[in-house]
Amino acid sequence: MDFDFLNWSNFFALCLVVGGFVGTMIGAKYKNVMDQLGELGKALQKGYDADGPGGSSLTKAEKQEIFKEVLDVLKSILAMKWNIFKFFKK
Repeated sequence: MDFDFLNWSNFFALCLVVGGFVGTMIGAKYKNVMDQLGELGKALQKGYDADGPGGSSLTKAEKQEIFKEVLDVLKSILAMKWNIFKFFKK
């Protein structure tokens, strides 16, 4: 038998496919957390882009919006963990 397909290129391609699959499964499981983190990033970018280049001050309203997004992220993480604990109690 000839095993020409067993080479380093195919090994790394297989690792890439398996890594993509694992990343997709993790992303699907933590979708709500990832969405909340995306909203937090947008709020931070909006707050700091409003100052223009080199600006680093945030208004009180921008700080409150960012804090609200941080709380939303924490809430989604706690909700996810709470569901995991419920699963183990069965």
